[in-house]
Amino acid sequence: MEWAMKRKILYVSALVGVVLLIGAYPMYRALFPSGTCFDNKQNGGEAGVDCGGACTLYCTSQVKPLRVVWAEAFSFAPDHYDVGAYIENPNIDAGIKSARYTVRIFDATGQTIGERIGAIEISPRAPTFLFEGNFTLLTPPAKVEVVFDDAYLESMVSARPSAPVLVTKNQRLKEVTTSPRFDAVLVNTDPLNSVSSVSLGAIIFDSARNPIAISRTIVEEIEKGEEQQIFFTWPNRFLGVEEGERLITDIIIMTPAVFEK
Repeated sequence: MEWAMKRKILYVSALVGVVLLIGAYPMYRALFPSGTCFDNKQNGGEAGVDCGGACTLYCTSQVKPLRVVWAEAFSFAPDHYDVGAYIENPNIDAGIKSARYTVRIFDATGQTIGERIGAIEISPRAPTFLFEGNFTLLTPPAKVEVVFDDAYLESMVSARPSAPVLVTKNQRLKEVTTSPRFDAVLVNTDPLNSVSSVSLGAIIFDSARNPIAISRTIVEEIEKGEEQQIFFTWPNRFLGVEEGERLITDIIIMTPAVFEK
């Protein structure tokens, strides 16, 4: 083969190699973004330092704050209260694996009479039921406050809710003027997979949809296609509820979200 032909083949091969490298680089960065997501610099298409772009961590400017719709204390026995809060996450594809919060209970004078610190998973585009049980309060509570740590927005990462395969049926509330009991059946509609670590929050509303009682239970695992009986109980009657009064029941099913790695 003449040298001119060899040189032409060499040039063409080199050109093809350069084109392939240029074309493969964006794909590599998309598939393996971690090279720039942990270097304390804003690069690689990031919207901020190690956040946004191809990084799983969102920048605080990209996410909306959580909304505490209501937070209240519910008496279940003399001087004993459960605290519940209904929280909405307006971010459709961002959640928090462990959001730290503080629950504070105040009396009518504004004095703090109860406080507890905890952490909870926040799933995207799904309500979260926060439950803190068994506060002993010698002064009647007048206000409940749930405050998330200042830096919680800095923990928002790419996530999606678990597939909505769990449903409830046959909800029945009885004995509301003596020892209330709320029964239901939890159904796993997935024919292939079991579901574990399911948190179930029960909320009882009056006819105006004001919450009057709460409870929580945990289902460790429900097998594929299985139906499980679940129930919630209270030791004393619902205060202010008359026999025959129409009450509204709701069960919030919280399964672990899927967080991007």
